[in-house]
Amino acid sequence: MKHTVKQTFFLSTSNAITRFMGMLFFVILARSLTVADYGLFRYLLTLSSIYALAFTGIPTALTKYFGDGAINSERKNEYLSNSLFLILLIYL
Repeated sequence: MKHTVKQTFFLSTSNAITRFMGMLFFVILARSLTVADYGLFRYLLTLSSIYALAFTGIPTALTKYFGDGAINSERKNEYLSNSLFLILLIYL
């Protein structure tokens, strides 16, 4: 129990430090960039977040379905081809 509390404290502290440094980074960035440049930065950050959601969720779902022994090979091929098509569509 003591080990769990200690690890929870370290995790919470590191999470708070990370959030504070992120906030500090954006304040420094907003002061050093022009309004247009900061807007472009936030736009690109938003796009990268959308891509990250798509690209991290699909491989996880594929791993779950491919690992399931009850799914036949035809279904696995369908999942793979549909997922690759979705990734290509999002990329374009």
